[in-house]
Amino acid sequence: MALPSFLHHHGPPVPNSSFINAFCRHDSLGGDAHSLWWPTRSKKAPDSILFFIPGNPGLVEFYIPFFHDIQEKHDSDTLAIFAHAHLGHTPGFPISASDCGFDAQIASAVEALDALVSEFSEAKVIVIAHSMGCWITLKQLLERRFSAVHSAILMTPTIQHIADSPNGRMLSWAFNPLPRTIISSLAVLGRLIPTAVVKFVYGHWPEDQLPVLQKLIKSPEVVKACFATAYDEMKMITEPKQELIDSHADRIRMYFADVDGWVGQNREEIVAHFKGPAENIFFATNVPHAFCISK
Repeated sequence: MALPSFLHHHGPPVPNSSFINAFCRHDSLGGDAHSLWWPTRSKKAPDSILFFIPGNPGLVEFYIPFFHDIQEKHDSDTLAIFAHAHLGHTPGFPISASDCGFDAQIASAVEALDALVSEFSEAKVIVIAHSMGCWITLKQLLERRFSAVHSAILMTPTIQHIADSPNGRMLSWAFNPLPRTIISSLAVLGRLIPTAVVKFVYGHWPEDQLPVLQKLIKSPEVVKACFATAYDEMKMITEPKQELIDSHADRIRMYFADVDGWVGQNREEIVAHFKGPAENIFFATNVPHAFCISK
């Protein structure tokens, strides 16, 4: 299966999979970003492409079942999917934790979008993002003035005062430099945890997500990078990009969980200020913030 020119093969093909394991170079940012590419079912050039920006942790492997279902069930056989991980958030793609801040993640997403649009100039590009990836999407679109994309889908969006959300108030202390150094160094102990224990503790997770989790908790460098990104999130995700949202509200769709510890009371305010069609706002029932790891 062919890759776009801006992506490079990573490892052998994954058996019985419809995606290609790859990476996207970001030389100016000091590292590469793990990426997954789903070619069109028809094997023809895509007329539509989903460009995905994950939440934190930004491991795109957590979302494989989600995108597999989308492509299998989508009406078109000329839909392609490009999932782009955050810098430093994937084991095997090392980068200095000092280079894993929010600005670097935004810059890498902008570079990836530019490369995608340049190669597939005739295709309709739809940005789809999860959690803090939604803030990156708005920042990315602000820099690109929305001209490069057709629309944006924001899932459980953390785009306003994340530090003041229930989870932000409870966990933000851990993202400070000293606690995150201590916590990430303890991740070496994750290598000693038997798979059976992980399955018992995380029995509510889909079984095919447990290997992804194990790779994460065994990697001190990745844990530190995720925490470094989260540290910036707490400081930078404050006021929403309201002017951008208002200007393009007809092309923005938002999906909210009914209970969301990372959005909290901000959901009502975001919805109240949204000036787009009412049908562009969706409220999911019995779907958690981290929908990709729920059964």
